[in-house]
Amino acid sequence: MSPPASEWRRVSPLAIVYFVFDSFRHAINLWPALVPLFAGGEKFRALFWAYGLPGLLALFVVGVVLHFWFFRYKVEADRIHLQRGVLNRKRLTLYFERVQQADIAQPFYFRPFGLATLGLESAGSRQQEVDIPGLVFVDAQALKNLILEQRRQAETDDGETREWNANQPDYELRLPWTEVARYGLMYNGLLLLAPLIAPFSQNLGPSIETWFVALEGTVVQRFVTGLDENTLAWAVALASIFAVLMGLFTLFVLSMLIALVRFWDYHLTRTGDQYQYRAGLGTVKTRGFRLHKLQQVSISQGIVARLLKRYSLMISKAGGGAPTGEVQHGKHFLIPVLTADGLVELKSQLAFPDPSWRRVSPAYIAWRGGVSGTILTLILVPVLLANEVFLLYALLPYSICFLLAWRYWYCFGIYQDSEWLGVKTGFIGSKVVWLPIGKAQKATVSEPPWLKPWRLANLSIWGADGRLEMHYISRTEAESIRDQTLFRVMTFRGRWF
Repeated sequence: MSPPASEWRRVSPLAIVYFVFDSFRHAINLWPALVPLFAGGEKFRALFWAYGLPGLLALFVVGVVLHFWFFRYKVEADRIHLQRGVLNRKRLTLYFERVQQADIAQPFYFRPFGLATLGLESAGSRQQEVDIPGLVFVDAQALKNLILEQRRQAETDDGETREWNANQPDYELRLPWTEVARYGLMYNGLLLLAPLIAPFSQNLGPSIETWFVALEGTVVQRFVTGLDENTLAWAVALASIFAVLMGLFTLFVLSMLIALVRFWDYHLTRTGDQYQYRAGLGTVKTRGFRLHKLQQVSISQGIVARLLKRYSLMISKAGGGAPTGEVQHGKHFLIPVLTADGLVELKSQLAFPDPSWRRVSPAYIAWRGGVSGTILTLILVPVLLANEVFLLYALLPYSICFLLAWRYWYCFGIYQDSEWLGVKTGFIGSKVVWLPIGKAQKATVSEPPWLKPWRLANLSIWGADGRLEMHYISRTEAESIRDQTLFRVMTFRGRWF
């Protein structure tokens, strides 16, 4: 990269593509404005397609070009200045020593031209994030190294010396494509689309009739009409099951493809206290964090992941400007797939304890199973009376609810030492959440009326990325954990940002 200078610079004209995607992402939030398009009648829709849509497209194009034209940056010896905005012009100055994270992304539309996007994340109470798109990749890498060197120098001046050797990382993890594909099987978010497809199933019957009419006179039509009613019913049932299985198969294949695009050639490294991964097929991204920024760690294993004997680990880090408790998965540091041995090694790198989980009071089973069983029984009794069915069947929900409550109780565990607080939950799979005690933000003990006879209480401890809930523990233990947590917070001398 050329030496820092005082003149303002524009990014590559190809950055217009970045602003197109960025503007479109913000424009999606304006979808309620399209409601009149569906409720305004045919005349209104005709006017919209004739004049409204071309006008909006022209306005969109002009806005994108203006955003590119007014976007400028200036690099000085110890800071970077940014100007952006069209009507609401903004000027931002980021000192290198205040930049906590610098990530480089190479979207698919930049890679053929050797361009990249440099993302900067600042520290402090008013955390800000900026992207500088359309930089030459070499210049983006040089600017990133300059920023990191300035930050390390500032930390050295503060007495925080760290060894740094980028060529010899202290820890490495590579995920082959077969492991990444497993992540697509483990966490298939596309299954959430299945309920959205249900309303369209009402058109399946008329469609089948239309197809059957189209087959009239063919061998298939003669074969179907030659079947008896019982065989035909079985054929329809098997065809329906096959259609459902093919739909699920398609969703899983798409999910694996999405996982491969996101995490292709996943490479995780640790150098000193700096963790970084690089991954991506169409868009190559680098994301990292410093160990002192760690706020919370979640280790999850769903049903499919348990069958595959795999885990996922997500680290919440300080920064990103998200309100407390507001989940932003894009700002999390994710290790998508880990084997049991890989998880043990990574937990060792993060200095996790080897926990001895403590279960909560068995009153959890009595209360949860009893309440839910009673509610279901009260609902079931009128149904049984109306159908003149033996009333002892109404007691069946109790056995089911107590069994479910026992399973949740069996999988629930808590752990605390001088550095970490952990909560384990699950039913078939499991999820373990770890919180550095020194970074807790609030702790409360509540004692609902139904827990007082057992001298039990609920404990809630808030962190930067949500809260940990510990139910049905003795009041003495809850107060002890709360007091130890607050004492550790008061005596914590480490860094947050």
